[in-house]
Amino acid sequence: MLFLVARSLGRALVAAPRSAAWLLALAWYGLIWWSSSRPGSSEPSHWGWAVLSNSAHAPLFGLWAAWLALLAPRAAGWPRLTRRDRLALLAVVALGGLVDELHQHWLSTARDFSLLDLATDLAGAALALELVAHLASPQASPRSWALRLGLAAAGSFTAGGVATFLPLCFPGVSWL
Repeated sequence: MLFLVARSLGRALVAAPRSAAWLLALAWYGLIWWSSSRPGSSEPSHWGWAVLSNSAHAPLFGLWAAWLALLAPRAAGWPRLTRRDRLALLAVVALGGLVDELHQHWLSTARDFSLLDLATDLAGAALALELVAHLASPQASPRSWALRLGLAAAGSFTAGGVATFLPLCFPGVSWL
């Protein structure tokens, strides 16, 4: 059921004018910018909340990558996501993630620059692009898509866990 809904939504999104894709991608990055503008907390939080909040970078930037994919060249009515296309989209996400990290470091209260957050952003984007590419594939099935969706969730939580716990191994290195 979820597969059919995702595929139908994908078809509707690629059928929309490119101006709508631009609007969606820009609005989503605006949401990212707004969320980075919110002040952080200097109070320590439970490790579970830290993993969850760090993991949230992956779907946030993954959806942005999916919206950006709507601007990619098309093949058979779907975004063409060759290796080169994916690398180009990941470069855009990396630049946007870097700007976001600098924004929250310099302009937000109690927020820091983190290379691991940027890595989580890119992991989420790469996983989302795989989901989009597979959704467009004629060989896609509900089972194969559910497997990829589960792996994307696991990858998101893994990246969030690494972003939470790896800095504990390097006290005093604030940019991790």
